[in-house]
Amino acid sequence: MHANESDDVNEYLLSGIILVGEDFTPASGHVLVRDSIIADVVEGDVDVDSLASGIVMPGMVNSHTHIGDSIARGVFFSSLEELVGPDGIKHRILESASGKELVSGMKSTIQEMMNTGTTCFSDFREGGIEGVKLLRTAMQGVNIKTRILGRPLKSPDELDEVLQLSDGIGLSSTGDYETSFTSEVARRTREAGGMFAIHAGERLVDDIESALSLDADFLVHLTQASDREIRMIADAGVPVVVCVRSNLATGVGEVGKKPPVREMLDAGILLAAGTDNAMLNSADMFSEASSLMGGYMDDAVDVLRMCTLNGARVLGLGGCGIIETGMQADLVVLDSKLDDTGTDGLSALLRRLACCTQPDDIVLTVCGGSISFKKEIVWSG
Repeated sequence: MHANESDDVNEYLLSGIILVGEDFTPASGHVLVRDSIIADVVEGDVDVDSLASGIVMPGMVNSHTHIGDSIARGVFFSSLEELVGPDGIKHRILESASGKELVSGMKSTIQEMMNTGTTCFSDFREGGIEGVKLLRTAMQGVNIKTRILGRPLKSPDELDEVLQLSDGIGLSSTGDYETSFTSEVARRTREAGGMFAIHAGERLVDDIESALSLDADFLVHLTQASDREIRMIADAGVPVVVCVRSNLATGVGEVGKKPPVREMLDAGILLAAGTDNAMLNSADMFSEASSLMGGYMDDAVDVLRMCTLNGARVLGLGGCGIIETGMQADLVVLDSKLDDTGTDGLSALLRRLACCTQPDDIVLTVCGGSISFKKEIVWSG
């Protein structure tokens, strides 16, 4: 172990191929971490033992989850409306589950994210005040950054307390509520300084413009967005989080039509990625990256940026999602076997990381002062 503690300063080195900056430029050298901050990125050999070596990249940011759904893994459904509509299977399962069952399921998914290189996630936490409290209980004792977007029950009466307990509000489609309700929730969330986000263009084809009218901090899915709606979103400067594996599992959109990921990027929309419902998918963001590369995009830099820096920007997590001096040390070290090209094969290396990284390839994860080796936290600053 080579983590030094002196005068409450925790300092160590991570060595190998460092993916630096917004473009993941490879540099052979070391990252110096001090007090959970990237103190320096040093090229070349350093005559000090490193804590771990391999391919050092920013930690993954899972920009949209519903981890309360963990207890419903493998549920059978015939349509998205049947699954997650206002009286869908999911909501009936959540309402009948005990708090202990929900917390246990959420803890399992949080651990899965930590085991697969995610250092931050955002959750749409249903269940009103109690739902947010249960997620905070599940978060106890783990060191992973989060944005909790609570959801008041279909009355604004409990909104103030939900906002006090969470980082903002995450609603389902505008089609699920009275217009007066969504407008009031959005307004009061902004007044309280919280983040407001909402699903759009998933189950319904006609809720995108109404979602845009709420001045949301970001929209989720946009699977069925038209070219005109994409232009509207771009003109409004509203970020979008896509969840391509979830959309594939639920069969959202026209047959044979993929979510317009490339079109949204080309329009200049800030685009991030998430794994969505824990009952449908693993919470592994490397699997999400692989799916994006496999059927939607051909630029590994764009894919990795969507899964790291863009997510941090969408969620307002300044200092995360990038390896640069002064940024947060939320990092993943991957097995060097993933790099057989050297620093000259950037495109091949990044494509391999986006397409082929498996949980066993993760050597170490750093998040908020905690260091995890192969799923086991061995040192905490």
